[in-house]
Amino acid sequence: MKFPEVASRFAEAVIERDYAQAFALTTKGLRRRMSLEEFVAALENAEQDVVPPGTYGLSSNSMTFDRLAKAYDELGTPLPQDIKPESFRLWMCIEFIPDPHDPTELDACYDVWCMVVNEDGEDRIAYFEIHEPELDPEDESL
Repeated sequence: MKFPEVASRFAEAVIERDYAQAFALTTKGLRRRMSLEEFVAALENAEQDVVPPGTYGLSSNSMTFDRLAKAYDELGTPLPQDIKPESFRLWMCIEFIPDPHDPTELDACYDVWCMVVNEDGEDRIAYFEIHEPELDPEDESL
């Protein structure tokens, strides 16, 4: 699967600590709901107990907008109303990973699950959540 370029550009900006550039890759709606300072604080909070990321991976699933919206409604946290189903492109995960050359035992830093939409002809990130990385259940060293 070919991932939207915006996801790679977002990840690279975060790794380079160019938070203003990463924030610029979000939608107008997200920028109305969250200030740059709140955005930076969310990312810095994600890194509080891990090393800064040095690289990233991308993954996705087959979640449609309708299924995603229904899941969030059932959780009592509906998606923001400025996100329109017709603009939905993909629900995906940016997996932030330590630099392979860093001396750390961590396999992952954190995951950013995000919704990519088309806004004014460009792919943008309309919504995101930061989570602890999903660990491989096959890994018996945990």
